[in-house]
Amino acid sequence: MHLLLNNGRNDLFKLSLFGVVKQYDFAVYNRYGKIVFETKDLSKGWDGTIQGMPQNPGVFIWKCVYQIENQLLTTESGTVLLIR
Repeated sequence: MHLLLNNGRNDLFKLSLFGVVKQYDFAVYNRYGKIVFETKDLSKGWDGTIQGMPQNPGVFIWKCVYQIENQLLTTESGTVLLIR
């Protein structure tokens, strides 16, 4: 589990991938399965808001589909705990 805190250090949740990334799709879902954040840009991350509105603390699910050069397409998922 990852923590997303509003403390000036952990204010953005994003994945770190190493190598030449050929494909990247990162999404964060609420507990109802609705996408609250999605990007194909490796430099962007989720800031704990939906359309600029801060979300209540809780557990969110993330999923990332990516491919690094000369490797197979990979899917990873997990949870992030939003703390205010």
